[in-house]
Amino acid sequence: NMKPTNGFHVTYTPEQLMQTPSRLHGMSAKEERKRRVEGVKFLFAAGNSLRLPVTTMATAAVYFHAFYFDRSMRVYDYYEVGSGCLYLAGKSEETRIRLKNLATHCYGYQNQSKT
Repeated sequence: NMKPTNGFHVTYTPEQLMQTPSRLHGMSAKEERKRRVEGVKFLFAAGNSLRLPVTTMATAAVYFHAFYFDRSMRVYDYYEVGSGCLYLAGKSEETRIRLKNLATHCYGYQNQSKT
């Protein structure tokens, strides 16, 4: 598990950035970067279709990246994690997101992008 180096503010050393759980599971840096970009694109596409404020989507992106500094992208699907991050961001930013609408939009985007 990767831990922040200075208490409240989360900062990582260059060595920690190169040793993410995804990398330790054999994923290349290029592939991890590609999946992170796809995950954030998904967050913003789903967020835009739900008409969420940009601050809520940006908060979800921060949660998304923080999650994958502690867990592997080979283990946890980024669509599922991204959906959870959007919901959590809605709670922390006090943005009303109906779970049914979130699930519908996220499922639709996920299946659209796989075809």
